[in-house]
Amino acid sequence: MKFIIGDGTNLVDFTFVENVVHGHIMAAERLRPDSPICGKPYHITNDEPVRFWDFMSEVMVGLGYTPPRYHLPYALVYGLALLLWLLALILRPLVSFKPTFTPMRVALAGTHHYYSCERAKQDMGYKPVVSLKEGIARTVQSYPRLRQGA
Repeated sequence: MKFIIGDGTNLVDFTFVENVVHGHIMAAERLRPDSPICGKPYHITNDEPVRFWDFMSEVMVGLGYTPPRYHLPYALVYGLALLLWLLALILRPLVSFKPTFTPMRVALAGTHHYYSCERAKQDMGYKPVVSLKEGIARTVQSYPRLRQGA
């Protein structure tokens, strides 16, 4: 990954799996027929919105890679991904290929997408048990085969 899609300021809120499990257990413990949480949707997050590209850079550095430095305009990259998707759609009867560079992936890397877990905190007392920094460290440690030169 050599390029930052967009201006690099888009916020996201990744959630470490242990926090998801913790949120599910908290919900299960509070589910009773008369419980006010029944039927309500809840977002379980790390409650630490960060810039997507800062997050990606930290993961990449942890794995021994150089983080991206060069910016490409979001509209340009999204347009190219859309053209590639359309080309794949048009050529589908003749050639079978599925692009991995898709409009959805560009949107995930270049737009804001984070959610409030305030309702889970209020209704269930939810609080993340693993910080984002700790989650990144654990994740990087658990993937030695992804490290540069592995």
